[in-house]
Amino acid sequence: MQLSGRLSVALLLVAAAVAFPQAGRPERFPTFPEFKCNSGMAYCNRAIEAGIHTEKLYGRGAAFVDLDGDGWDDLFLANTDDGWDPKNRGVSMFYINQRNGKFTPKTAMDMGIDSRDLVATWSGSFADYDNDGDPDLLLANGGYTGKSNVALYENRIKDGAGFVSATTRSGIGALNSLPSTWWGSSWADYDRDGWLDVVVTRTVGTVAVFHNNGNGTFTQLSSLLGVNIVMRDGKNPVWIDYNMDGYPDLYLAGMRDHAFYRNVEGKRFVNVTDEIFPTPLPLLEGWRFAIEPIVFAAMVSDFNQDGLDDLYLGRWSLQAVLLINNGKGGFTRHTTDWGLITSLEDRPETGAPFENAMGLTVGDLFDDGFPDVVLGTGNPQRAAPDIVFCNKRGETFERRERGAPREDVGHVHVDRLESGAIKSRAHLDRQNPKATPTRPPLDPLTVDPT
Repeated sequence: MQLSGRLSVALLLVAAAVAFPQAGRPERFPTFPEFKCNSGMAYCNRAIEAGIHTEKLYGRGAAFVDLDGDGWDDLFLANTDDGWDPKNRGVSMFYINQRNGKFTPKTAMDMGIDSRDLVATWSGSFADYDNDGDPDLLLANGGYTGKSNVALYENRIKDGAGFVSATTRSGIGALNSLPSTWWGSSWADYDRDGWLDVVVTRTVGTVAVFHNNGNGTFTQLSSLLGVNIVMRDGKNPVWIDYNMDGYPDLYLAGMRDHAFYRNVEGKRFVNVTDEIFPTPLPLLEGWRFAIEPIVFAAMVSDFNQDGLDDLYLGRWSLQAVLLINNGKGGFTRHTTDWGLITSLEDRPETGAPFENAMGLTVGDLFDDGFPDVVLGTGNPQRAAPDIVFCNKRGETFERRERGAPREDVGHVHVDRLESGAIKSRAHLDRQNPKATPTRPPLDPLTVDPT
């Protein structure tokens, strides 16, 4: 979906779920050991060599973006818990690319972010909202951690000023009259006037759709546009031109509710959730709870390269659902029939991994033109190996974990990034020149214990 040529990057970050205590179970289970590289892996962990293995993080999310316009991607890591204390709670970090495989760490405050805008940072998205050629930053704070604020920062790095707060003067600060549990944001030019607009979601409450006025200010038009859902456990928003009319439509992921809105020529949005989802998303056999979508993270990409936007739904404790656009205003559902198989055993005493959808990203990992899926697994108490679903030319997926051997490995093209909440250190993967140029079959539920 080509929303705007000026959308240098809009990496939406969402984060983790609350941990529910269970009788007779420990507060936290052991995590998996540090990732180790071997010659059969196409990507290897190089975080230490790159200089980004420096801060323990809460794992809110990460975004690669060229902050200073030097042609080299830098890294932003969203962090901090329910207070601001770098020693005990972490702090959001920038890592500036030195063009030699190494990064220089800088705290968000070093880059101009006010510490008051770094409490319970849950996500950050980058987009050039003022059309000056560099990526600006929107922070959504709160999530499951507690109530906090939303902040917008203008990128003035080229002027030597770092990031400068635009929260109040832009009108985005209108959301901060009362603290809330803000979760995610996403940018698109929904009315095709040449200026990027933004939608911001929270776990509980209404969704905020802001129209870019083209003069550095925004006007919230959610109700006037018809986006009036009240989320009860909302997650990330994604823009998707599902009917290919050139106007980006809107999907709102959520655990208890979700919604799909059709964009009518940039003037209003019509709720078409029942049309897109005529039957509920699949649940487990013998499901005894309410019939709800239970979508923790969503991504948009053209998975079969037919020119139509498809939608991937990562779900909590349930198998993922991939919606392939049928070109007729609807989607064809695929789950395990396309190889999207995960282990959802949430009892650590069994030894089976818990491959829950805590984090999600989509990108062409192997330069074959077909987007692959990377799944960040586990929950706040328990980790499991991350999983790669390798796209087999838009017809099915092959599951891999702990490395993904494949021939002709090239640059990684990531569309969006969504990351979960296992407390971890940053990882940076790079291609392994000794990788075996084959991709042998792997049993879907086999896990390398090393």
